[in-house]
Amino acid sequence: PPRSTLFPYTTLFRSASSTRALPVLRRARGWPVMPPLGLLEVQPEAQLEFPPANGANGACARLRLTNVAGTLVAYKVKATAPKSYVIKPSSGSIRKGEHAEVQIVRRPPEDEQQKSAGDKKQERRPDRFLLQAALVDSDEKKLLLHAAHRGKTSGAAKFWDGVPKEAVEERQLTAHVPLEPAENGDVAATAATADRKSTRLNS
Repeated sequence: PPRSTLFPYTTLFRSASSTRALPVLRRARGWPVMPPLGLLEVQPEAQLEFPPANGANGACARLRLTNVAGTLVAYKVKATAPKSYVIKPSSGSIRKGEHAEVQIVRRPPEDEQQKSAGDKKQERRPDRFLLQAALVDSDEKKLLLHAAHRGKTSGAAKFWDGVPKEAVEERQLTAHVPLEPAENGDVAATAATADRKSTRLNS
């Protein structure tokens, strides 16, 4: 049979000696593109809705993760703006058929790092979260996660360091945050100023 029948995917890969390297696609904050998430069922699927902040408590959204794989699955969640959010738990593991709930709290605006006047004028891009998952398919990996559950953060770091990049699945979610009252006032004031300028030009 022809070579393409025996090796149908050979054109997708290049050897290390190839003179032309394949481009590496990257996302926000250098997040590499990885396989789509299929180990976990995620609710909500694409966007986290944050209600208006409740005083000093901030706004909270919840992420429900259900293991739809045939074995133990490890996960972790991180944000493009880590200083603006508290993620509990930010990592963990879920047994087959079970689920876990991740609470994401947006810090009150006064607790966030102050932005320069120039930054305020720029259109804000929505914050994003990256959910990653991987199979726990060996006793060594289970021991590392067990150590992490007991408070040894090095266990989780060693686990993820030992997972090949091509074995890590991911899902990216965006945050929908309602405008603060002050921001709504700024938008209204800007619109009113624009209307006045338009009236002067037309008169």
